[in-house]
Amino acid sequence: MGDSLSQAGSVPAIGQYPNSQDLQKRHSASHSEQDAEPNAKAQDGVELHSGASLARQLLRERVLSRTRELLELTPGEFAPSLAENVEAEPVSTFLGRLIGSQNQLAALRVQQLSQSEMRSRFDMALRDGIAEAMDMLAPDSRDGTAGCEFVADVLAEYGRRIAELALDDD
Repeated sequence: MGDSLSQAGSVPAIGQYPNSQDLQKRHSASHSEQDAEPNAKAQDGVELHSGASLARQLLRERVLSRTRELLELTPGEFAPSLAENVEAEPVSTFLGRLIGSQNQLAALRVQQLSQSEMRSRFDMALRDGIAEAMDMLAPDSRDGTAGCEFVADVLAEYGRRIAELALDDD
């Protein structure tokens, strides 16, 4: 007696969504149609990004990348990604989440580094990430200017927090 699962046919599309074989056939057919008509009119497309939105994503990635490097994490060592909606949150909340993500990465090295060494590496990673983001954003375009302003606001908020910590230590 044969295994009924190993002899199962393809599953029909659910909710009118085609299966992957249908998509592949359509994809190759559309490419052969495009190849057959080299003078076909190209279609326009628009992709909108706000400068501040782009800066948020870029800054987050650069800071966390530098944090991973400075903590000497291997590619297999990483903190889980959390569902975050950072598009409209205030600068202080964005910075708090970013520092929280750095702390998640630090949990992987908490046994190897002292608390002061960890803070020093966090500071260096944040400052390096900010510098990299500023270099990558084009300050001469409208969106680049908005992105640079957002990154500068994050740096100012970070400076405010550092000054506040210094006052608390005195």
